[in-house]
Amino acid sequence: MLNKAWGSANRASPSISTAVTTGEETEADAKAEPEALKPADQPLLIYVHDGSDNEDFTKIEDVVLQCFKVAAARNAFRCLKMTPEDVENDPVLAGNGKAPSRLLVVDRDWKKVQVIEGKNLSSKKLYTAMKKSANRAYKTKLDKNVKGLLKLLNEFNKINNARKVLDEKEKRLGSEITKAEAKKIAKERE
Repeated sequence: MLNKAWGSANRASPSISTAVTTGEETEADAKAEPEALKPADQPLLIYVHDGSDNEDFTKIEDVVLQCFKVAAARNAFRCLKMTPEDVENDPVLAGNGKAPSRLLVVDRDWKKVQVIEGKNLSSKKLYTAMKKSANRAYKTKLDKNVKGLLKLLNEFNKINNARKVLDEKEKRLGSEITKAEAKKIAKERE
């Protein structure tokens, strides 16, 4: 549930136009406004990494992405891994950040790209950027969903811990368990 897989892509943004061009520009074409990009289904979280084990890579892998809030929030995003070269070749993402390992949070409408790199590379900064982008994209607030997920996971933990206690109790009593105790344990399991 919290381990959303990363996709990979050479390009994140959609192509602007699929129209056939003749190479001749008409007067109407020159006056026409550029075609808007079609909004994405979800905001994007792009992990830019060049394949080297640098300090930023280690921090991203071991700290930033391990944060519960970030892991839970990733479910609201399309998560992609891209190389720095692919990012620079993407018309929307080009020029956003310089570090070989960084994170980009892209709004659905492709208008805002937030860069998390260098001294801003922290789970708090990433979650704040994700929250802003998700809140612009969805009707419900991201914090509300993350807190709801945390509450649900805590309930599952309580249930699992109670089962472990009952298993240990049953194991401890072994063959000496009475019918009344067995009935009580069975009722508690329900």
